[in-house]
Amino acid sequence: MSYKIIGCIFVCIIMASPLRSQSVEGRIIDDKNLPLEGITSVVLQADDSSYVTGGITTVNGSFSLSLPRPGKFILQFSCIGYKKLNVSFLLVRKEKKQLGDIRLNEEAYVLNGVTATAAKPQMELSASNIVVNLSSSILSSEGTLFDALKRIPGIMVRDDGTILINGQTGATVMINGKPTYLSGSSLAGYLQTIPASSIGKIELVSTPSVQYDAGGKTGLIKIEMSKNTTQGIMSSYNVGYQQYKIYSKGNGGVTFQMCKDKLNFSSNYAYYQGTDFHPAIIFRNHTDYDKALVTPLLLNQAAHRTSDYKVHYLRLSVDYDFSPRFSIALYSSNSWADRLDKETMVSAFTSVSLEADSVLTTWNRDKAFQTNRQGGINMTYKSTKQLQWDTSFDFQHYNSPDNQDQNDLFNIASKKGMETRDTLNGDLKANIRIYTAQTEVSAPLNYNIKWIGGFKTSFVRNDNITTYENREGGVWIPNLGMSNHFLYKEAVYAGYIQLQGKVGENNRFETGFRIEHTHINGNMLEYASLSDSAFYDRYTNFFPFMSMEYLLPDKARLAITYGSRIVRPNYKDLNPFVSINDRYLFNQGNVNLKPEISQQLELALLLKKRYRIVVFGTYTHNPISKSYYSDDNNRACVYPLNLSSDYACGIRLTGINLHPWPWWTINANAVCIYKKYAWLNEKKKYDNEVITPMLYAGNQYKITHGWSAEVNGYWNGKTPMGQGLIKPLWSVSIAISKSILEGNGSIRLFADDAFSSRCTNVKIVSFGQEAWYKDDKHAMLGISFLYKFHSGKEMKDSHTKKEIIESKRITL
Repeated sequence: MSYKIIGCIFVCIIMASPLRSQSVEGRIIDDKNLPLEGITSVVLQADDSSYVTGGITTVNGSFSLSLPRPGKFILQFSCIGYKKLNVSFLLVRKEKKQLGDIRLNEEAYVLNGVTATAAKPQMELSASNIVVNLSSSILSSEGTLFDALKRIPGIMVRDDGTILINGQTGATVMINGKPTYLSGSSLAGYLQTIPASSIGKIELVSTPSVQYDAGGKTGLIKIEMSKNTTQGIMSSYNVGYQQYKIYSKGNGGVTFQMCKDKLNFSSNYAYYQGTDFHPAIIFRNHTDYDKALVTPLLLNQAAHRTSDYKVHYLRLSVDYDFSPRFSIALYSSNSWADRLDKETMVSAFTSVSLEADSVLTTWNRDKAFQTNRQGGINMTYKSTKQLQWDTSFDFQHYNSPDNQDQNDLFNIASKKGMETRDTLNGDLKANIRIYTAQTEVSAPLNYNIKWIGGFKTSFVRNDNITTYENREGGVWIPNLGMSNHFLYKEAVYAGYIQLQGKVGENNRFETGFRIEHTHINGNMLEYASLSDSAFYDRYTNFFPFMSMEYLLPDKARLAITYGSRIVRPNYKDLNPFVSINDRYLFNQGNVNLKPEISQQLELALLLKKRYRIVVFGTYTHNPISKSYYSDDNNRACVYPLNLSSDYACGIRLTGINLHPWPWWTINANAVCIYKKYAWLNEKKKYDNEVITPMLYAGNQYKITHGWSAEVNGYWNGKTPMGQGLIKPLWSVSIAISKSILEGNGSIRLFADDAFSSRCTNVKIVSFGQEAWYKDDKHAMLGISFLYKFHSGKEMKDSHTKKEIIESKRITL
């Protein structure tokens, strides 16, 4: 029924287009005979230059404008970065004038070897996405990519690395063809190795088309590194430092880019070192109600956690244009992360009268050295008939040897001097290999419609070995019950086709479908029983996509979009190994996880390219969420589980580049969302539903003599997340910047979470017993320095960027 309703809406919009007798058609190309999309085309009356009609060129560079009457006219073409062009023509009654190909020349002004071009606005807004041009912002281009993401309306980056779009998890992050890692503190550390000065733009796409992998349910965060578009060299240097009490962080990086004739070389190195401090408090009712004699018992756990990081990141890329129609791009990136996690957890048992019962003190030490190597090649061919063929091959090799040491001491209050000790040591080895290949062809069907089709395949091999030992009587004894070997293989075969273009003068459409067939094979060897268990799965998914955009009076736009997405379990969640925090808390994977499938529908109204109103709804089947239960020994287990469903609907209001005064710029976002999770536990129905308001405001102030300031803040109401309910939280960050070295450098002072309010307080909804978790955060004070150097003559970048996302499921 939903398909029929959407189809009727599209037909009605198309039929509403006005019909006229005369028209003028043509195509806009550049100096390489490539079509130009988005060129403004305006028809003026020849005698008095009064406005008659107008539009913009399609993806094929074509335009078709209907005129209400015959006569003499002037057709004017304009776009930032190109010289304005006027074309005069005579139109007779009922004539369809064909102007053919019209060439626009680029506009650039070379001053002392430095090219000056029109600057892009800091933020751009369309009916379906938000674009942040970091290179056009003084403050956003400073610091790290981690800092830059926090400044985008609608995005919240938590300190543990979780990224939420409008209060919902499940976003897919892409960085210029390089996979990213959506997991915990490792993601935060990784984003902090990449300087924001190396990023060109960040695009937030709420409902991606079938060209992109179907993974991720809340949209795409597309991050593109800046590309050298000057014949010459460009480089930048940045350093940063942050401090909280005795804990500090530092980062530094250098970017070098060179372009000479047909060759474009780029390199980027970054280093991050620091200590993260994560104090936490956990409370739960530890009473075992299954026993005949019930003794109420409360468990309070206080954890002091620190994480020491040393991360190196290096990326190299080479592009070469063999001809105006054929080019090759190569890239290679490597990261080395040395991590040491230390935790002291004190678990105190008390009676309901708060009398001490017993205390368990646990010391955990986890040392890991992670290496991640990625690389690939992309080939692009463009024919004289505007046919384009792209082929790419990519790989990723990820290794993570991990050593865990655990010591605990147990004291019983009623038996002074009686202590028990336990020691556990474990070696965990993770080895992941990912290979992908994709080919895509696009070509125009006519002046207004373009088709795109392609195939993609990916192969994943995940090999994990875990061995544990206990120390008894000074001798290490293998713990076969916790030692396992898990091997997981996955292959995904995908095909897609898409049509996009223009219908009439005011309507744009984009529609298509994607089919993905998945093969899964798993094998686990349990050392205790020497048994070998295997599992496999085969499934095929169909992902339709439809979008229609209609131009309203006063340049307003109305868009309706429908899409379907999939979220496959990340590799750590599939791993059945047990990770022990202490005797009463442990984590475990789940090999029986199924992918979650979501359906999304949006209705968006764009006003003056500054304001956007979006009404949306999402339904997700089998959502994956952290779940909690008590085992037979009354231990708390945290493990991933497929819930029954996840409903979400609401409204989003966005305003960008608002100027109450010329020196003050505001970017704001407001969301009101109703969200409901539902699941079964021991044949009993549970749900977690809340209406959540969210507000974000970013303020930038331009002060005299090169000074700038920034104040960003957000407030979130109660937010459901699976079986947990996050209490309201808020945060404000402040920064001030001074431009130096004739505008090529800047110094920035900042306070992240200035009021130490970014504390996460989670109540567990389904546990059988009362439980909650709370972490404590503090303000970080910091300073950063950025210097940029560039020279040369501007040129166009014609290379196609491809993204792969399989490795987003790697949990570092």
